[in-house]
Amino acid sequence: MKGAWDEFRFGEQPDPSWDISEKLTDILKYLKYGINATGIAYFPSKAGNTDALESFSYLFSLLHEDRDRDLLIDLVAYRILGYKKIRLITNWADAKLEISKLNRLADPTDSIVVKFNQMKLDRMDLNPIGIPIDFYFSPSGVYTDFTLEQYKYQNGKTIIKAQPGDYVIDAGGCWGDTALYFANAVGESGRVFTYEFIPSNLLILRKNLSLNPKLESRVTIVPNPVWSSSSLNLQFNDNGPGSRVFFEGDGEADGIVETLSIDDLVASKEIEKIDFIKMDIEGAEPHALAGAIKTIQRFRPSMAIAIYHNTDDFYTIPKFIADLGLGYKFHLGHYTIHREETILFATAR
Repeated sequence: MKGAWDEFRFGEQPDPSWDISEKLTDILKYLKYGINATGIAYFPSKAGNTDALESFSYLFSLLHEDRDRDLLIDLVAYRILGYKKIRLITNWADAKLEISKLNRLADPTDSIVVKFNQMKLDRMDLNPIGIPIDFYFSPSGVYTDFTLEQYKYQNGKTIIKAQPGDYVIDAGGCWGDTALYFANAVGESGRVFTYEFIPSNLLILRKNLSLNPKLESRVTIVPNPVWSSSSLNLQFNDNGPGSRVFFEGDGEADGIVETLSIDDLVASKEIEKIDFIKMDIEGAEPHALAGAIKTIQRFRPSMAIAIYHNTDDFYTIPKFIADLGLGYKFHLGHYTIHREETILFATAR
């Protein structure tokens, strides 16, 4: 698609001419054998079963909107053939223009340098664009979180989002951008429980919350990794939003932290309801969902779950939710021209 090219990340645009029959042949070959031309299996293995077509078809059959099914086809083709051959349906030229406008809200004289790629977060006041938030963040992040609203789904009359008065689980709080987004969305009667345990992230998260005292009062920080069970000791690497957790012996660690499942959080704090669950936790989403079964069964919250970290998640996460038998309907969103930021939305309301 014209304009859907990131010169900074991809470099110069390649020759767009490429025989469509070659695309289709490669895709069908991949779906049959579960590997691409380099021999790397990119699509779900289903615990040893490399029938990629069956895995793809399962999620396709769950989606309720033609737009979402078309999007899934684009995402599968993109993962098979790559960014030089498939352009995701995003007008990058318009996105760059909007990000440049948001850049005017940033104060480059007041910034924080973070561990992740030495990225710089400028102080940004969103009040001029009607959003009562003042924090350290990036224009591109503001575009994703607040302009595109990555954790909101809307297609016609179908809307899945955090509503006024909702109690929200924000799994993957990072620098506090999503905690502030949800705190603004749920209003004075809502609550946000944001999981974040990485020390460098917590410093910025707490600073950002302190700059927004009205919203801060609606947010409870949970300084633990969310997992399938509680009281497990996990090691971690502190790399900002790219941090990871692992068990002892799997690598050098920056520290050790104890897990807390969503079910145990709800029980220990006697939380009266959960209306919305967001998860974007670097591939730990299946573990976190396994620790939230009682909460999901009891409250049937709407969910926005990242499925882009591991391609198995395109199959395993929707199947996990569907197998609970709670009547969930599924929708799909994607918010970049890259392979990142694919969100599965589920609602039983």
